[in-house]
Amino acid sequence: MQFLELLFLNALGQASLVRVPVAPTYTLERDELTQTDRFLWYIRTEVKKLLEAYLVQRGLKPSRWVVAALNEWAGLVKDPK
Repeated sequence: MQFLELLFLNALGQASLVRVPVAPTYTLERDELTQTDRFLWYIRTEVKKLLEAYLVQRGLKPSRWVVAALNEWAGLVKDPK
């Protein structure tokens, strides 16, 4: 899933994928938020090394990072300000 790789590169400060402010917003029901699926993510070796270092530094598992990154991308994360 190259989409996840691009989201990760964004997290590193490389704006490789930008979501425009006028993009549609999402509203998910509670049952959608609690459903889980398992995916296999193939990632380039050089990016995998960066991802592993990033996750260790932040104490995250890959699945947790993916959920957070997708929620942020979709605009589901509310800014506490």
